[in-house]
Amino acid sequence: MAVHNDDMRFRQLASAATFALTLTWQAASGELPPTAQRCLELLDESETAGITDETVRVCAEAAKESREGLVLYGDVLLTQENAEGAIEYYSKALAGVDVMKSSDFTTLAALRRRAVEYYRQENRTLAFQDAVAYLEHEPEDEFIVFIAAYAAPSAEAGLPFIERAIELEPDDIYNYALYARLLARVGKTREALAAVDKASKIAPKDPRIFTIKGLTYGLMGEHAKAERFHAQAVRAAPTEPQPKVNRADSLIELGRYEEAIALATAALQDRANYFEALQTRATAHLAMGDGDAALADIEQAKAVRPQWNASEQRERAEKLIRIHQTLS
Repeated sequence: MAVHNDDMRFRQLASAATFALTLTWQAASGELPPTAQRCLELLDESETAGITDETVRVCAEAAKESREGLVLYGDVLLTQENAEGAIEYYSKALAGVDVMKSSDFTTLAALRRRAVEYYRQENRTLAFQDAVAYLEHEPEDEFIVFIAAYAAPSAEAGLPFIERAIELEPDDIYNYALYARLLARVGKTREALAAVDKASKIAPKDPRIFTIKGLTYGLMGEHAKAERFHAQAVRAAPTEPQPKVNRADSLIELGRYEEAIALATAALQDRANYFEALQTRATAHLAMGDGDAALADIEQAKAVRPQWNASEQRERAEKLIRIHQTLS
């Protein structure tokens, strides 16, 4: 289970605030280029007035003058939900920099932001690379340690990171949720259930516990039990799409494809073009042999997340369509 978007965005904004404070100090010391200083002032004003055309223009100019400006303009693009553009500008701020050796604040700010955005986009390879590089300089940043654990190339590689995240933040249920999943993936079921139990004790009334239990039991192959917990999660958060998708995934494992399609469709009513719901519904359509419906969902999901590698599912859908055309 990835970090909830609201929580993740809070942590990202906290990082942005720290960067802004550092730039404010640089501006007071005369170390910040004038345009970047003005961009910073406008961004500070935007907390109440919102991002204006003037803010965008000035920060775009700042990006032409300094590395600090590049990072600030990346932040502007994030406020416009342009993650790809933000990554581009963070990358420009890091161009020519040896991120394993350089520890100036602008480098670390750009590197941290880029790691988070790669994580948000499920680009695990690049998220892991940036997280590991950042942790060379800031080893106690618990959120980035969490990202390294989540994005690690294997469960075995992720376990040391999540254990470190728990040391740094022992009362975070997300850490125990990921710990349980990684333990389940390496076959340590007793330890996985102990991690779930720890999360339950930290937040016994938190409805996310149902999701944590459902995902863990699913990884252990106990799909009927997982489905029951996901059903409880849906009841606890009836307007959230992800619990419905999680339950639909369990229903697919149980061969209940029509119910899975209905749940994924309901998730899309909660949030249009929700990638995970489209992906799950495509899987259910494929299991039912409906290549046309599967291909439609695949194309829509690909439009939402272009970097998604859908080649295997697309090939299966197109094969089903050819078979249907041959038989009709």
